[in-house]
Amino acid sequence: MIRPEYLKTLFVPKKPGKNQPPPDWSGPFAILTAFNPSGKRHDDAVNQLANRRLRTRLNQRRPHNSPPLVKIDAVSEDWSHTEKSFAVWGLDHANAAKIGREFRQDGRRGDKLHIFDTP
Repeated sequence: MIRPEYLKTLFVPKKPGKNQPPPDWSGPFAILTAFNPSGKRHDDAVNQLANRRLRTRLNQRRPHNSPPLVKIDAVSEDWSHTEKSFAVWGLDHANAAKIGREFRQDGRRGDKLHIFDTP
């Protein structure tokens, strides 16, 4: 079951790098994080290492012609909690879910409309 707070998460994209085109938010994309696996809080060093591994994994799995990853902060409704995340294009639902499970994430958001559980 989806935790109610996941449905209230705010997503704040970071500005793309100098040589990156602006993201096309109108097409399908997924937002994934490696922070706090299994819904348990971890220290910053553990979360940063996990997110570096996730970035590498996403770059391996997405098509070479897809847009670059965009860094996104997933923020709690009251702004008291933030998880560094990535928007990624070129992954279908099954591959996004597989990566989410690999990184032991409870939930992921896909194409701006759907949130789904990864038991």
